[in-house]
Amino acid sequence: MIAVMAEGAFEAAPHGRLFPGIGAVEVARLRAAAAALDAARPSADAPKWYWLLKHSVFPGPDTVGIPVIVCTTVSMHASPDDWTELELDVCWGRQGLLQVTAQVGVACFCEVDHNTHYVEELALEIEGERSLAAAFEEAVEHVIDWTSAPSDPCLWRAKAGLSSLPDNRTLGFV
Repeated sequence: MIAVMAEGAFEAAPHGRLFPGIGAVEVARLRAAAAALDAARPSADAPKWYWLLKHSVFPGPDTVGIPVIVCTTVSMHASPDDWTELELDVCWGRQGLLQVTAQVGVACFCEVDHNTHYVEELALEIEGERSLAAAFEEAVEHVIDWTSAPSDPCLWRAKAGLSSLPDNRTLGFV
């Protein structure tokens, strides 16, 4: 059975249930950071966040895939065949530590289709003195910085040394 993520505005997420034991001050910091990210989105990209209550507790190291608790995607450039997306998520790492990840994803044009390549990534584990809110704020700052960078996926692929759009294809036509 596939678990379906709930979706909506960040404020609508049940933060206390998603992150058991989180305090009101930390929730306020998460909400303020999410609001800042939503305000930095391109006008054509309506804010939408996703969450899965099932992942509020560490599901174990043998879990298939990444157990995402809450996430969003900012579409910077999108066409049927190419894209630049900025992603932010809070998930569980294999060792049972929460992790906040921010990344830039572009379409893959490798011979073997990987769908997306992550060409920039920030991964912050929540351990020691680092709080979830502090890591989330730092990741949001990176995503906001990326919203002011060029959005052309070809530029991001070139920077990462990845394959460009094949000569026999044009954007929008397969």
